[in-house]
Amino acid sequence: MKPEHSDTPPRRRRDGQARGYAIILVLLVVSYGLCAAQPSTDPSPWAFLAMLATIAMVFYVTRARNLVQRVSWVVLSVAGASAVAAALFGVEGPLLAIPLSTASMIALLVAPWAIIAHQVNRRGLDLEALLAAITAYILVGMFFAFVYNLISQFSPTPCSATRISTRSATSCSSPSRR
Repeated sequence: MKPEHSDTPPRRRRDGQARGYAIILVLLVVSYGLCAAQPSTDPSPWAFLAMLATIAMVFYVTRARNLVQRVSWVVLSVAGASAVAAALFGVEGPLLAIPLSTASMIALLVAPWAIIAHQVNRRGLDLEALLAAITAYILVGMFFAFVYNLISQFSPTPCSATRISTRSATSCSSPSRR
């Protein structure tokens, strides 16, 4: 059995993966733009679909095992179909926001891990490694943005750092009293 890419020169293979990471970065910009353009804290199904496409591309570029890719395609397809159905039927509010935020968090937690696992055995620094590091960094940042968004779905009022004191750290909605 021939190893994957046995007839492709190593330089060309690396350039292709660098291109793959560049495509992932473009998809991240689109996902981020759609998230930023949302009129409320409720996640947009369309932004979620863009994020799912980004995560699918991460698994493809990192050459995850065939079983992992197949499972991820099934999970991402079901999540994408659910998001489209929710958009078509006009589902809004916490009923949609909590599952979309949770699913986004899980996807954004797994994707950087796949990138790091792909890059861990590499030697040296080149364009691919740089783009992979930037991509993983942005994915981790987006993960924490969705953690904050999920917390905001359960909080009756937005939590502000200026309103939290050591006495009222458990209640974001009440001003600190001394």
